[in-house]
Amino acid sequence: MVSFDLSPEAMKRVESARAKGIDVENLFSRWLEQLPEEPEQIWGARVIADLEAQGVIGMWHDLPESSEELAQEFRSKAEARSIPCD
Repeated sequence: MVSFDLSPEAMKRVESARAKGIDVENLFSRWLEQLPEEPEQIWGARVIADLEAQGVIGMWHDLPESSEELAQEFRSKAEARSIPCD
């Protein structure tokens, strides 16, 4: 048996559902059975793997080591562009 501490508002909803003939315990049981069985760490690892597979993670793998080098690279590219001034 499992017990939950519900807010007074939630308890009113449970009692209202019971009064309407809804088997609240069965409803909670079915809901709990639908929760994933895998631990949160595995779920997170799966998300990371999906993002890596889509190329979202690792897309900047060839960046310079330091932020100073990166800033210089961006600055050089920006200065090399020719943008017409009106």
